[in-house]
Amino acid sequence: MEEDSSKLVVLNEKSTVVDSLRALYRTTFKVAKLTIEGRPCFITKDELVAALERGLGNMPLDQVLSLDSSRSSKACADCEMMPFPLLKLEDGVLQANQAAKDLMGPGIIETVELSDFDCTLLELESGETVSIEPLGYGYFTARRLNEEEVRRIFETARWAAIGKALWYHLETQGMTLTLETKRRRGYIPLVLDGVEFGYLACRKPKKTRTTTKKADGDDTSIS
Repeated sequence: MEEDSSKLVVLNEKSTVVDSLRALYRTTFKVAKLTIEGRPCFITKDELVAALERGLGNMPLDQVLSLDSSRSSKACADCEMMPFPLLKLEDGVLQANQAAKDLMGPGIIETVELSDFDCTLLELESGETVSIEPLGYGYFTARRLNEEEVRRIFETARWAAIGKALWYHLETQGMTLTLETKRRRGYIPLVLDGVEFGYLACRKPKKTRTTTKKADGDDTSIS
């Protein structure tokens, strides 16, 4: 495994399916790039897993891709011929392959603003929703979401908004809020869909003490 000038992970055409999967799972990438006979090829983690399930774990990538001539011809073409939706942001210009254009429509792609770190939800004219997810180094993939996935995303976002609003409200009331990793008495567990994200500690502001003087000159402390 190496990196090309654009810092993309590059696999050797003689790398086996098993070695390629190990290399990909050591990174945050979902797509690998390799060169076969001078032409760029791309293969996803899911495709590598499928090849592994077919018993091809020890087969070199060039042989795996050549097993299906139609699949191979698509995989070894440039980004425009990728068999899965792929977008690339370069110098402020968003490029999309044919699979991405078929999924979203060429007109919509021109209006999309993407972040290298966040997923973007895009609503199509048909009413369907597409999630655009960063792969790293300016590359993105896209997939259509079903109604349940969209509902869960907005439900999670709603609870996140509630949490932020409550946090800022309590701070304006003088509360000190911190996130803790260990549970202690009085801490609030942060749990969503069965996943624990730590504990919230809420501390009331300490009462201040002021000093006034009686007429006879004695000091009296009032809490």
